[in-house]
Amino acid sequence: MALYSSKNIAKLILVLNAAANYEPIVSLLPECVLKHYRFLRAAAPDLVAPIKELVRIRCAEHQFAGLPPEMASFLIEAGMFLSLLEQLVEMTLTPERYAQIVINIRAVIEEAESRWAVSGEPCEQAVALISAILDPLERFTGEAKKILSVGTFGHLLVTHAPFLPSSFPDVGKIRSKWAQISEPNRDVAIEKPICFVAGLPCAVKFVASLHNLSESDLRNLRVQVLISSSEAWSDAADVTLTLVLLSDSSQKAVSVPLLDSPSSAQPASVRLRAHPMTRT
Repeated sequence: MALYSSKNIAKLILVLNAAANYEPIVSLLPECVLKHYRFLRAAAPDLVAPIKELVRIRCAEHQFAGLPPEMASFLIEAGMFLSLLEQLVEMTLTPERYAQIVINIRAVIEEAESRWAVSGEPCEQAVALISAILDPLERFTGEAKKILSVGTFGHLLVTHAPFLPSSFPDVGKIRSKWAQISEPNRDVAIEKPICFVAGLPCAVKFVASLHNLSESDLRNLRVQVLISSSEAWSDAADVTLTLVLLSDSSQKAVSVPLLDSPSSAQPASVRLRAHPMTRT
């Protein structure tokens, strides 16, 4: 698809937003559209919604227990690849930030290597990609020319895209990390708004049973609160409480939702309504 006209760009934005709401569309998108998606997400995030199917790979590493080393290694490689693609977009759009982008690239690679040290060995292709990227960066200084060009960086990613191994051992031992929320009751919470006094604390009893979480997971367990309201409290606002794990990413904190059942891909969350009371 050529993006020489605003008409084509508008069509692409419509298609990508449709994919964000109906994920099976992702399987029909050609590679060129996925590349445009990454650029548009970086350039105009307010126009192009994130596609959960493409973001989900970042969560998969933390959403399951008992992953065999081969699968854990692949997920680390895929996450690193996506992060490097983001840096490629950044380098293309803001070349004046090259020095900071180099720092970010190093951080992405260092994080992946630290995960591999715990979870399993990287494959030969991942090692080759890291070596090819770091080689010119080792010769980079603040006053040097841009040794790692956009074209070279993009070519390395195209020729070193991750691919699944032919087989994974011990797949039957993989268990999802999930939670069953019993309070607030989902049926009652959405029908009966919680009234609170603006400016004062408001407590909500939250009870859930947790499954297949490690001690480290329990330390990183959080309740994510998302409030959405079209008006300034003229009506009760929707509040979504989601159980998440904070990943130990060196780039930025990533909230990885727990699943709501062993066989579901939906997050463990409950939706309620809240409305402020008038002080007397």
